[in-house]
Amino acid sequence: MGKFVTSDRTPLLFAGQTDGRIVEPRGETYFGWDPCFEPEGFTHTYAEMGPAIKNTISHRSKALKALREFFYSEN
Repeated sequence: MGKFVTSDRTPLLFAGQTDGRIVEPRGETYFGWDPCFEPEGFTHTYAEMGPAIKNTISHRSKALKALREFFYSEN
């Protein structure tokens, strides 16, 4: 989730969600719970898929995409 405060001090929240399941840890590259989370529709954990794929489907990337779309729609 990301938070942005407008010039008139109105807070805006941007959230993202990625469904999946908790699995036994797998993968070498990881951050936090990456080895234990397998996104829905995938057979690899975040730790196994690497940052290029993870960063296109993660909840954080979805929240940032919503924030980006807000900025472009306002300008």
